[in-house]
Amino acid sequence: LATLFRSEGGAAEAGAFGVGLQLFAALSLVPTIVTQYTLPTLSTMADHRRRKRTALAFSGVSFAVTVCAAGLVLLAGNPLLALLGEDYRPFAPAFALMVLAAAASAPHGALSNYLLASEHHWQRVAVRYFWGACVLGAFWLAPRDAVGAALAYLLGWVLAFAPLFAMAIRVRPHPAPPIASALSARQMKRPS
Repeated sequence: LATLFRSEGGAAEAGAFGVGLQLFAALSLVPTIVTQYTLPTLSTMADHRRRKRTALAFSGVSFAVTVCAAGLVLLAGNPLLALLGEDYRPFAPAFALMVLAAAASAPHGALSNYLLASEHHWQRVAVRYFWGACVLGAFWLAPRDAVGAALAYLLGWVLAFAPLFAMAIRVRPHPAPPIASALSARQMKRPS
């Protein structure tokens, strides 16, 4: 935001991108809830195949719900822009890109937690750093305005999905995660 603020039209560009980030956050509500639920659920599953299917299902639900919500927001674009006022109308492309970025980010949380539950911590971290590098690289190449920043954000999520999905698909089974092992051991010690 500081870079946008110092650019031509600074305060307006930074303000518009800030509104876009709030729109992104609102559309990310369901994926955030699903992401919070996935780690404990996946961590207690000893069966690797079931854990992978469940993670892909959570990821798909997050994506489907967010795409539906994003579609509604894009269809209601003019009335929503009217709520913000005429000053925000020129920033409609930035808002649309942030809506698309929310949809692109939706499957990330569940797949990232799948890597964590499968004890592939460093792969998860690598994808996070790759996402950041993609956003910074795209922002460096894009115009210094709200549309350029929104485009960089969208490209970061889209480009980071390929390695995340590839890593999640190729995860090899490990022994049951420590949480699942501890739960199983505790259940076996219960008196009948």
